Amino acid sequence: MTPPPPRRNDPQELLAQTGWMRALAARLVADPARAEDLVQDALVVALERRPEEGPGLRAWLGEVVRRIAHGGRRGEARRATRERRAARDEAQPSFSETNDRLVAHRALVEELDELPEPYRTTLLLRFFDDLPPRVIAARQGVPVKTVQTRLARGVDKLRARLVARGGGRGTWLSALAPLALPGREPTALFSTLTGAIAMNTGLKVAAIVGLAIAAGSALRSTATETPDLEPGSTELATVAPRPRPAQGPDSDSAPGVRVVEAPQDEQPTRTELSRPRPSGVQHAAGEEESFAATVRVVDVAASAVAGVALVQGRGREAEPALGADGEPSVSGPDGRASIAFTRAGVSIATRHDDWVDVYDARLEAHAQGESVIVVAQPITYSGHVVTPEGRGVSSARVHLLASAFETRFPLALERSSSRAFSTRCDGDGYFELRGVPLIPNATLRATAPGFLVASLEAPGGDAAGLVLSLALPGVGDELLSGVVLDASGQPVEGARVAMGAFGTSTDAAGEFRVDLGLAVDTQVLRAVKAGHLPAERTAPEPSAPGARAWPERVELVLGGEPRRLKGVVLGENGEPRSGAHVWLVDPTLFGVSGMSPIQLEGLLGGVDPDPSGAEPGDSQLAGALARGAQLDDKGIRRRADATWPFVTTDGHGEFELFTRPDRTYRLAALDPDTLAMVESAPIDPGTARVMLELRGTKSGAFAGVVRDERGAPLPGLRVRAMIEPFETHATIGAGKLSAVAQRAGASTVTDAEGRFRLPRVPYGRLAIEVLGDAILPLERRLREDEDPAQLELALETRCPLEVVVESETIQADSVRLLDDAQELVFIWALRGGGLEVNDQWPLVEGRTGRVTAGVNATKIELLLGGQQVHAQPIALVPGQLTTLTF
Repeated sequence: MTPPPPRRNDPQELLAQTGWMRALAARLVADPARAEDLVQDALVVALERRPEEGPGLRAWLGEVVRRIAHGGRRGEARRATRERRAARDEAQPSFSETNDRLVAHRALVEELDELPEPYRTTLLLRFFDDLPPRVIAARQGVPVKTVQTRLARGVDKLRARLVARGGGRGTWLSALAPLALPGREPTALFSTLTGAIAMNTGLKVAAIVGLAIAAGSALRSTATETPDLEPGSTELATVAPRPRPAQGPDSDSAPGVRVVEAPQDEQPTRTELSRPRPSGVQHAAGEEESFAATVRVVDVAASAVAGVALVQGRGREAEPALGADGEPSVSGPDGRASIAFTRAGVSIATRHDDWVDVYDARLEAHAQGESVIVVAQPITYSGHVVTPEGRGVSSARVHLLASAFETRFPLALERSSSRAFSTRCDGDGYFELRGVPLIPNATLRATAPGFLVASLEAPGGDAAGLVLSLALPGVGDELLSGVVLDASGQPVEGARVAMGAFGTSTDAAGEFRVDLGLAVDTQVLRAVKAGHLPAERTAPEPSAPGARAWPERVELVLGGEPRRLKGVVLGENGEPRSGAHVWLVDPTLFGVSGMSPIQLEGLLGGVDPDPSGAEPGDSQLAGALARGAQLDDKGIRRRADATWPFVTTDGHGEFELFTRPDRTYRLAALDPDTLAMVESAPIDPGTARVMLELRGTKSGAFAGVVRDERGAPLPGLRVRAMIEPFETHATIGAGKLSAVAQRAGASTVTDAEGRFRLPRVPYGRLAIEVLGDAILPLERRLREDEDPAQLELALETRCPLEVVVESETIQADSVRLLDDAQELVFIWALRGGGLEVNDQWPLVEGRTGRVTAGVNATKIELLLGGQQVHAQPIALVPGQLTTLTF
């Protein structure tokens, strides 16, 4: 098999190292020109290869510079002697060579000057003024990542414009090579050609373009024996030796899908290709459009907190948030700070040793009011989670919850996102929540698969030695015990076990227990562990009518390794598309986690059913269904988890999914930037390698008008095209659980007449989202009878509402609203760009907190256990908070 080509460094990454490389070279050699040659020689070496392992890039580049310098000194004396012996008149460049460089200089300056903004200015600031991206970001009032994106796209655009002039990569590489040495002085004639652009700009930009073109040439040189591939060719990323397209019904099973014969144990031959840029992405509010917002920092008592630095993002990826003046934002005496941002959905947090965020701010382009950040004093809780017998529960997770605090907080938190604070216990059931916020009316909650939830009022300061006791949900004859073994007969720890609505996991000895009474549906028992095929047993026939079907103890044996389904995704330009999402359209339902169906194939690949750690224990759903509750829950998925277990293609556009060997699957791929999507017909994962092509997606205009309930146009609303690419359902007893995946695409803003238009949107599974401060959010899939280019949308005006029950004579646990026709009116809660909708809202310590409803709500009912205990008429006011106290 042909060895894989050596890894190569990214030109942008190399250019970021040139400053310290020049300083090192200047220390190694006295001649400035020779020092510059050292740097250029090291960059050439780095473009050709990089180490597979060992020190980091900076250390490796330093060693390269030192070796070149050392080798140069050793040969310098011999070279000088040879040059003296063979001395002759210095060779001068021919007129043709000089003229070629002159033409290259002129073309470079012309194309740089013609670049659209903001790319032209960003390139000048970076490569002329030598400003780092962080300083450029501060000057332009944008995030550092935006500057890096502009630099990458600007270089791509400049290179494309040069190549479009003719001559190809090789011509421009040779013509620009002399310009890639900033230490050399340009000619006076070149100075006159630059016009308003300083001549050094051309040299430095030429250096980056030369590196980019050189990198492109180097990448292409790795596949000299492979002919250029036509878009859609089945030879792309196939297995060596190259197979022929498979014959049979799957060969052309669906538009944009090809299946290639490929043994599972062989690796594909890879052709190094750069990631294609998304084409046709529309941003009416654009990546480069600037927005401004006010963020208010307060403590848990709603008092202003001054002098706190604000950052964009969280963790290591966080960067200083910038104001309109390009300076880092810091909260003022009133707790307020201005923020400039360029894209919707920006998360703003604080960075201060004395505070920890309870709620972060989320900035949206359509929002007009303030966004609130709530901070608190950091403290630490620690203790143990145990069974009633005192044994530590290693599978437990401890959460800090603030739902009671939220219902009493006086400020609106619609544009704030609550932070999750949780931790897993160790093998002894010990937990430590370090640096979590001190929140009034907070709760510590412990959950573990197969146990009932345990809760404890959070102490008002640092606390150690806390104990949360988890009880088993069932006892007696309804309990089924068992063990999960691998194919060699060894017990498997951490395997998930599911039966109906009940879920649990195995302990260190591979043991588990299932409560048959809570499972509701007791026909099938399943177990799964990443890296193993699942085990499954069906309930045996009972020995007599009314007798228990299951024995007291069962043994589940997992199989060997799952089957791997591999393939490649080609983008709309026909090249491999990195960053695309790929998933199984028809996965196998394994069970439930929290209130969500989870898929077997995701668990085979090691996907965590609960990546956020915020789900309640599985037994809560089981207990509600066992008591006869009628449940109909629908969740939204926007990221990969065991409910929607998609994978993301790598830099070669390739993907790998884990599957069962005993069935076929349909696949789907989605470009998250353009929303282009394709689905396949059934494919046998054991014999096929799949090529999914995103070209040919049906698309068109997405346009219409938005009005309120009176027919008045609604200007200034953010309208976003969305798709719902995946949907899954589970019915267990009286419980109906479903989940829908959503991906947002291009957006625009309604004009003075309430009209909006996006020129090109994929029509498959199209949905719409409309957001604004004054209206209830609209988020739904388009009906089949709706024309995406002529939408008529009527939205409800938003009416803020808060319900407080203080009367000792009224005992209620929830509320609901009705209209004049006695139809239920939905109640909404908006938090941090997300929303929760229900026709019945819970009371937490007698309060709903701030929610919202439509103006058509004319009656409120207070409920206890689902039964009405009080009712009265109401009159809600649009845009004004109505507080109903009982």
